[in-house]
Amino acid sequence: MWNPFRRRRPEAAFPKPKWPPIQNLDSIDIFGKRRDGGLDLCIVASQPLDGDAETLESIRHKVSSYLTAIRSEKFQAEMGYRTLEQTTIIIACDHPIHPVAMAVIEECKALAAGQGVRLKLQKSTARFLGL
Repeated sequence: MWNPFRRRRPEAAFPKPKWPPIQNLDSIDIFGKRRDGGLDLCIVASQPLDGDAETLESIRHKVSSYLTAIRSEKFQAEMGYRTLEQTTIIIACDHPIHPVAMAVIEECKALAAGQGVRLKLQKSTARFLGL
């Protein structure tokens, strides 16, 4: 018999996405130069970030790709030689984030900080775009 007071398992709130929530793992989704001279690079999550191993690895891979890109000479020349301290990677996710995915994001924050780059989570892509 169905019990309305039974707590749902956390996995039930994060069904398998219809497509990967983070795509184009080796390219930058969105970037913008700030008025203060800084640079923001945005990773867009198009669906909830579930706890599936594929999703977790895509988060790690995408952040690693961004960290590699911002250290490249070609990218730095194109962006006007911003220092790493002026650079922020933003994970924009308008959807729920599984606790395991959140732990991976925290792991990526530490990785980025170790390279002098700030990584932050933002709940709205529209806010990044200034809408």
